[in-house]
Amino acid sequence: MLDPDHEVWDVDNKANTWVTTETDARRYIQHAIQQLMEPGHIDINYIHESEDGKSVDITLVVGE
Repeated sequence: MLDPDHEVWDVDNKANTWVTTETDARRYIQHAIQQLMEPGHIDINYIHESEDGKSVDITLVVGE
């Protein structure tokens, strides 16, 4: 969903609370990940990048 060309951006009938920009999506995702990382529920295992070096996906591991 961090990929601006992903099909999620073309969904019809979006809810009013739907993020509309890549920047907003990044903020919401980063905030959610931080909230789960602080108590150790998840951690980042691998950051996937596009050919031009942009982060487009991550692999998470679930804490114990």
